[in-house]
Amino acid sequence: MNRLLTSATLAITIAAVAVVAAQRGGPGSALQQFLKVQGAVVALTHVRVIDGTGAPAREDQTLVIRDGRIAALGAASSTAVPEGATVVDATGKTAIPGLVMLHEHLYYPTGPSVYGQLGQSFTRLYLAGGVTTMRTGGNVNGVMDIAMKQRIERGESAGPAIDATAPYLEGPNGFLQMHALTDAADAQRQVEYWAGMGATSFKAYMNITRAELGAAIKAAHARKLKVTGHLCSVTYAEAAALGIDNLEHGFAASTDFVANKQPDRCPGQGTGQQSIASLDPESAPFKALVKTLVDRKVALTSTLTVFETFTPGRPMPPGIDVLLPDLKKQFEETHARTATRTSVYSTLFPKMMALERAFVKAGGTLVAGTDPTGSGGVIPGTVCRGRVYATRGHQHRDPERGQIPRPRPGHWQPRHRETSRHSPIERQPCSRYLVHEEGGYRLPTGCGFRPRQTYSVSDRQGGPLVSGTKGLRRRKHRMS
Repeated sequence: MNRLLTSATLAITIAAVAVVAAQRGGPGSALQQFLKVQGAVVALTHVRVIDGTGAPAREDQTLVIRDGRIAALGAASSTAVPEGATVVDATGKTAIPGLVMLHEHLYYPTGPSVYGQLGQSFTRLYLAGGVTTMRTGGNVNGVMDIAMKQRIERGESAGPAIDATAPYLEGPNGFLQMHALTDAADAQRQVEYWAGMGATSFKAYMNITRAELGAAIKAAHARKLKVTGHLCSVTYAEAAALGIDNLEHGFAASTDFVANKQPDRCPGQGTGQQSIASLDPESAPFKALVKTLVDRKVALTSTLTVFETFTPGRPMPPGIDVLLPDLKKQFEETHARTATRTSVYSTLFPKMMALERAFVKAGGTLVAGTDPTGSGGVIPGTVCRGRVYATRGHQHRDPERGQIPRPRPGHWQPRHRETSRHSPIERQPCSRYLVHEEGGYRLPTGCGFRPRQTYSVSDRQGGPLVSGTKGLRRRKHRMS
């Protein structure tokens, strides 16, 4: 049985899911097959709770959920279970806030410059991994990401709440599934069109010009939408000056330090990465760039999970058992070849971690995503082994990054009004806040997400989180 979905590590999403499903059509609704625990009042007993605030884990707790709200949380010895509640003995399990992942995709590399569209499978895999909100940081289909977002919102499909990114904003390129912008007016038209179609965020790509990026940012901001970018032709400093909200892949995509870089020209990904691999985190030029990003409130998205698959000596990523046998074999062969090669990533990967740590120490806002692309080893819904990522306002330890001091408060907010942080637990890059109010705790409002999947539960031994997975099983011969 797939290690992601074994009975030993199976976890349950508990937040009166049945109430939501009943509102969507009751026992015959499309979501019923995914509901493992149902009831207007649910009590998790003897559960270990991590609340996502950075506080120590609470052992042997009782967590009571009533009508989609956390009504009570306290020691099992002193917290009463309401009469008539559905009781789940969660001994050996851990409850955490749902994960918020900000660089995800609903496609998978199936050939050179071609990506298969797997929205139905991938949204379920994300949910099975404990993700309750996600941004699709790049779209090569057009309507699928938007349609999946809308189907989930209507209760017709199981999956996380989706911040649906429009198709890439990109200049000349070799991708069969990517439009090439012609000028700034075209960039503005694309933003206006896809915003009208229901996209809720935008992503610029490697060959966009400054004029095109500026026009796209202006058009998106006029609609109160955010723009991120995996850049190359435009430097980070230039993008910050244009008003970009977010930059992807930490500093790995920065070309600010490439000697003799030409305006609006990508010097090549390899050239940019070599400049980052040799960059000194204590150098004045790097500190100046960090100050620019912090001052302009530009967030960075860490995607170390995908870069780890390119790095010799790193472990096999988790979750590849869900792949078709041929794809699994293909990645295993790629991973084996990577282990024997001389690669810039041997230097670049630890440097990326050091630069991200320096950015956080300087007060920068670092968020995270898994980026399931590259050579196919990052599977949607799986997370990096044993790594804790940190953002502003948190203090966590990663054995390879060292202790990250707690900077001053302040957090970048994506499209939604919920704030993105990382939870202080092994292998979980990001978590949703709980908000205290009279009568209990609730999830933040205004984020396009109904009060379900409040908590996910996993085994204490470190098994991957699985949320709302009744009816989900591994299919050996299909991805979707």
